[in-house]
Amino acid sequence: MRRMASASLIVLTLCLSLAVPANAQMAAGPEFGRKVDESIKLAQEFLLSLQNLQKKHSKSGSWEDPPFPNHADKNPGLTALITYALLESGINPQDLRMKAAIKYLGKTRTTKTYAVGLRANVWYSANRKTNDRYLRALKHDAGLLSKGLINGTFGYDPGAGNDWDHSNAQYGVLGMWAVTL
Repeated sequence: MRRMASASLIVLTLCLSLAVPANAQMAAGPEFGRKVDESIKLAQEFLLSLQNLQKKHSKSGSWEDPPFPNHADKNPGLTALITYALLESGINPQDLRMKAAIKYLGKTRTTKTYAVGLRANVWYSANRKTNDRYLRALKHDAGLLSKGLINGTFGYDPGAGNDWDHSNAQYGVLGMWAVTL
């Protein structure tokens, strides 16, 4: 059940992140644009309602369930994905909920390609509205991603000698895109 809920949350997050460019590119009239904007707002509210801010077990600002208490070499990929989607859909990085999520991502040490690639995009997106406040974090993740580059592709854990795969390559390239902008 938990796996199904996580999968649904990821699909919703991806839809949200894809809806913003679609809204900007579609010229189907004001009614269509209004409906898209309303849908994005509903998706934002839904995702934010799941954030660990008010819950008894944690006020970390993450979406991990349960959140990692010690922030020690964990995989904050879900939080990175949702934070990135919310930032790209128009939530300001100065919003207290986003600040909590960004703080959580900054505290959580990870070298996993999925999480680092997405987190680099969070730093890039947040930097656009904060005068490069997260530039140091972006450079840190650039270093992690560079270490993980194996013959032009990526494995699960940089430096561990893992074989590469297509899904890690996608997230590694996405992260490298963010650090080069």
